[in-house]
Amino acid sequence: MNDSTNNLPLNGVRIVDFSGYVAGPFCCMLLGDMGADVIKVESPTGEQWRHQDPFAPGVSQSFMALNRNKRSVVLDLKTEEGRENAIKLLETADVMVSNFRPGVAERYGLGYEKLKDLFPRLIYTTNTAYGPSGSRSLQPGYDLVVQAFSGLLSSNPAPDGGVPKRYALVLL
Repeated sequence: MNDSTNNLPLNGVRIVDFSGYVAGPFCCMLLGDMGADVIKVESPTGEQWRHQDPFAPGVSQSFMALNRNKRSVVLDLKTEEGRENAIKLLETADVMVSNFRPGVAERYGLGYEKLKDLFPRLIYTTNTAYGPSGSRSLQPGYDLVVQAFSGLLSSNPAPDGGVPKRYALVLL
């Protein structure tokens, strides 16, 4: 690390990022900007944004923008070896960030109940579309789905009356 990185507020904090799409990667990008050591865990096919309008195979502007200041590792969490390596990686972590669909973390052996016993000091964070309880809590979703479901997407049609314009949620 260079001298400017050593002076950042999260220098020395390790984040393991199991997230995809926007919210989790954006969160971890900000933590990396503040000096955290962020390790992004990707499946063998790569995080979803790698393939969204790529400018080169497996590389898109969205992926690059949301994953700066991170290191990447490929783990196939569908295999025993991948899950064992994820646990080894978490041994060195201060924070885990995920946005798995409901029930997926538990199937991978990465649910809160298991990890709180293994790593009592680990800060476990998860982001879901509809929250941890309620009638939609088990449904997957992300920004565009929530915009469509809430009616926000249809409230802003294109000037020609065509397909509605997506909102880009920006935090300042």
